[in-house]
Amino acid sequence: MAWALRVTRRCWRDDLRQQDNPPRLVTLAPSELVVRDFLNQRGLQPDGAEGPIITLGPAFMKLKTSRWRAVTLHELEPAGMRGLQDPDYPWPGVVWLCGVGYRKDGDADDAYKQFERMGADGVRPEQVDYVDLFAEMREAAAAALRAEVEASVKRLLMDARAEPSTLHRLDMDPGFGVAVCVFARHGYRILVLPTIDSARRPVSEELQALLIGAIFPGVRVEELDAPDPQTVKGIAEYDLRSGEYVFCHRYKRP
Repeated sequence: MAWALRVTRRCWRDDLRQQDNPPRLVTLAPSELVVRDFLNQRGLQPDGAEGPIITLGPAFMKLKTSRWRAVTLHELEPAGMRGLQDPDYPWPGVVWLCGVGYRKDGDADDAYKQFERMGADGVRPEQVDYVDLFAEMREAAAAALRAEVEASVKRLLMDARAEPSTLHRLDMDPGFGVAVCVFARHGYRILVLPTIDSARRPVSEELQALLIGAIFPGVRVEELDAPDPQTVKGIAEYDLRSGEYVFCHRYKRP
């Protein structure tokens, strides 16, 4: 889920005449030429090649599409946040679509006249735009985590089914520092889940819930057993460590 090509709410509401919030440019791309070109061109080159709009300042760039004119702004540190990098694009930061108008040379409604009247402060992103941005970033990170967990657990369960007498281990991304053990034997599936990662940080409840749901699909948490350490040792030949939870459920082999 890409988040680095964005539109301000003012531009979305006043210039593009859209009512729903938060703004989703991709929904307009098939029907709006200026939006389509913004996504295509700025996705490759965040500042474009047409130069700045002089009346707004050197940071505000032109985007020309047929008779449409637009203002874009590339922020390397939106709201002072450093190091933001959307994995879908090769450049850091965020590019905003700040204003859209129609070229009417000599007319008071000309796009460049409108931009000049608004000024830099009138077109730049507002606080609500950054709220939208950071919410989408959190949503994208959660979706990426879900996909990673589901793919990793699928491989882990394949190994557990192929070797049901072996304790299988899954090392998550080093950034999480989480290790998960699954044991498939005697018709049981056993999950050993740490609550503290290798860097001595608490494992988030969200990540724990994702792992439990992936290992025991379709099973409610209250339906899971929590065997004591001696039982785990007897079934799985595994010694539970401090800070580890264990969950067990009987299942039918596919």
